[in-house]
Amino acid sequence: MAAIFLTTNVLIDADLIGRPQETTSSPRANAQAAAPTTFYFKGDYTISPTRTANNYFGVAGPTVENSSDTSGMVVGGQGTALGMIPIAGPIDPGTASYSIVSPAFTTTPDVDMAWFRTFIMPLASGTNFVAPGAGASTFEVGVSASESNGALNGFVRAFIYVYDSGTNSNVKTLAGPTSHGTEIGTGGSANSGRIWTVANAMTGGNYTSGNTDYLAVEIWVDASTRTAATRFATLNWGGNVAVVDGTNNTTPASYVTVGITAVDTFDPLWLRETTTSYEPTPNAHQTGDTFQAGTWEGRRSSTTAGSSAETKTQAVTVTGNPLYYQMNTWTSPPLTAQTIPAATWVLHMHGNETAATDNAQYRYMIYVWKNDDSGSRGTIAAVANSGTEWGIATSDNQVEVLITGSSVASSLGDRLVVEVELVSLAASTAGNVLHRFGGSNSPGISNYDSAILPPMNYASTPTPLAYANQLYNQTHWRFDEDNDDNTSNDTHAAWTDKDGATTEDDTTVAFLTATNFRLRFQIRNQGDENPDTLSPKVYYRVNSPPGSWTEITTGSSNVTIVTSANVADALATTRQLTDDSASGFTFTAGSMEENSSPAGDTTMLPANFTEYEWSLQSATVATYDFKVTDNGTDFDFYPTTYPKVVFSTAASLGVTAPTDVTLTTGNPGVTTETTWGAGELVAVTYGSAAWSLTVIMTVTLNDGGGGHTIPDANVKLRTDGIPAGGDGTGDTYTLWSGVITSTNETTSGTYSLDTTRAVGTRSSGANGSVTNIRPTIQVVMPPSQIPADYDGTMQFTVA
Repeated sequence: MAAIFLTTNVLIDADLIGRPQETTSSPRANAQAAAPTTFYFKGDYTISPTRTANNYFGVAGPTVENSSDTSGMVVGGQGTALGMIPIAGPIDPGTASYSIVSPAFTTTPDVDMAWFRTFIMPLASGTNFVAPGAGASTFEVGVSASESNGALNGFVRAFIYVYDSGTNSNVKTLAGPTSHGTEIGTGGSANSGRIWTVANAMTGGNYTSGNTDYLAVEIWVDASTRTAATRFATLNWGGNVAVVDGTNNTTPASYVTVGITAVDTFDPLWLRETTTSYEPTPNAHQTGDTFQAGTWEGRRSSTTAGSSAETKTQAVTVTGNPLYYQMNTWTSPPLTAQTIPAATWVLHMHGNETAATDNAQYRYMIYVWKNDDSGSRGTIAAVANSGTEWGIATSDNQVEVLITGSSVASSLGDRLVVEVELVSLAASTAGNVLHRFGGSNSPGISNYDSAILPPMNYASTPTPLAYANQLYNQTHWRFDEDNDDNTSNDTHAAWTDKDGATTEDDTTVAFLTATNFRLRFQIRNQGDENPDTLSPKVYYRVNSPPGSWTEITTGSSNVTIVTSANVADALATTRQLTDDSASGFTFTAGSMEENSSPAGDTTMLPANFTEYEWSLQSATVATYDFKVTDNGTDFDFYPTTYPKVVFSTAASLGVTAPTDVTLTTGNPGVTTETTWGAGELVAVTYGSAAWSLTVIMTVTLNDGGGGHTIPDANVKLRTDGIPAGGDGTGDTYTLWSGVITSTNETTSGTYSLDTTRAVGTRSSGANGSVTNIRPTIQVVMPPSQIPADYDGTMQFTVA
């Protein structure tokens, strides 16, 4: 038996392995859309498709007048409240507007006031109306009306109040009753527009809306100075032509505008033009329909209306019923975590068909898309046809549908998605169908302001759908040694750590302590529609078990920001990591940092991404995770595994070997040969320079006191000269493993160990890297050798 005595046994390994979990910060304050100020009177209870407050909001609304005036007549439908919403325009192609004619104003009985209609809409809890004085709320109404004869002397009049659906009452008078100062039109000036201020009539102080409050507007006609009986008045609303004071208008977009006070109600998502949506977003229709033709295009929806309408044109064929065509998907700004209620949605689309025999409708689906881009969170409205055929007019042609939506709980960063396809039902003409969207939110027969109106959430306190502020996502990173010249540009010739090349998002990186290294982050803004100033700070923590996060500064403990001769501080970055432009994002420059925390500010627009790079150094042997914050506020999304580095001190040259190896048994006169086993390794640790490994017998093989020995010259090292250059191919004798780059084995042969023999060398390597050798040892048994167990000592030395 041959024993091995070690003179050097050094192994340094500070590697620690761990896996942090995904971290998501608490959501920032919810971002709301800019509060709408103008609300348009919609629909009627008599004209199909009917639209009442109950249809829109699920609330019947007031059934009686609440003004201090007294109506002397019953105008048909006055007791059915109608809806008003922030979207103007008719409901279908067959109805340009709505109107109602009063019964006759008479002198017997004396009828001089007539209540025509009440329009309501829900208020978010906490809407504050301000009484007369500084900052008082203002109210303006615009309608179109006419009288059958100038002798009626009719004046349009309005009364505005807060209606509580819980108590079915007026809980706060806001304005009026106030009449326009000019008589309504007759003859050639019939249906003249009237715009007037309704005087703020609040008493007893300001009013803050509660959970069941609605803004209510009553429209009246005052004929108290009429000079003859049996005259009639007509009120018009629900059209798409802007009201202009004194101008004839039979299809007015009649309205109320609230000034000073920000009326918090449900907010439209305008289906915007041209701009491709940014991820997370679906990249195809999700309806499951089989399409005849068409091209899918993704777009963004926005709480801000567009300014330049886009038209999507699709040819339809006459074969098949039904036939489906791809059109558009609109993806919202990111949502907050919330429960979207089961309630009524309003989808208002503009478009037309070129021939009535195209038999075309739009087809819709509404759902929530997951923040990790993995699919649908839940369906709000399953795919369905609009139910109304497009008209052929190229302007003032819209179809508005009410959709019963299911409840879906969204997570922070999810998106609301509206899909619109085209369906033709047994078309007999091969024509074109056009969908129009992206126009401005103002009345006009060519303002194609297609939109979706989500419901209010009434689960506890009524609130509009809530969107997230800027949402920062630490998406990618990369480590490098401090060996690239970034004094005038930020390009890296190669990305390496102490052991060689690194990859993007690498979690197996190692550096030495007290040695500069670089860490580059890529950051996305997946947030809302407003710019934000990003002030990045870099942090570290112990990897396992995860410790608390500590900001890295020029004076922080363990890890510090350090100056570097290779870095120009605040040098603008260019994109070096993943190109996110393919996902709808636009790059904006960050900076190289060597002496500041937070780093230099960057203005981040929605769908921007940027890159920051720091020069850092660790003084401590440890494994650390790294992250970025916005001036101390956690990002909303981090990777499941953080950027991680194993820090170690510089390793010294060393060698270890097994304490005991049993060689192959042999008989006198034969030669035995043993290649050491897989667990019997001579391991050499690379220090800071090349090494050479040698071996010699230091205690001759002996039988332990019987006086018999095997000469040292009979114990031999067998080599094959491989690895030559370190590739290890064809290695048969004295086997090499571990890190074998830049290694060489002694030339093929057998070498007696009665003198020091070279096993092999390594000319260069990474500090701490280990090369393993399994020697092949021959023992030549003399013919006269006495059988026994022989022990000896073999010494390996590295230098």
